[in-house]
Amino acid sequence: MTETFRYTSPEPPKAATGVVADVYAQLATDFGIDRATTFVVLSASPPLLAGTWAVMRESLLAGQASRTRKEVVAAGVVSCCRFTELK
Repeated sequence: MTETFRYTSPEPPKAATGVVADVYAQLATDFGIDRATTFVVLSASPPLLAGTWAVMRESLLAGQASRTRKEVVAAGVVSCCRFTELK
């Protein structure tokens, strides 16, 4: 898994514990995502991962825009992040 990340070496989702495991469980339950690269890359810093997930989750669940429109905006933001850029 580490070969897909340029700047970090995150643990695989199956090895997650604590807050990181909790975030991954919410990702799977709320959105059906088992390995979200955007969040896996943040797993080296559990507080950063939890905060990012809280903001993302809230933005997808709250408001009147469709989920599709919200995900398009989120994808655009993520594509601008050099830390989630794949090789």
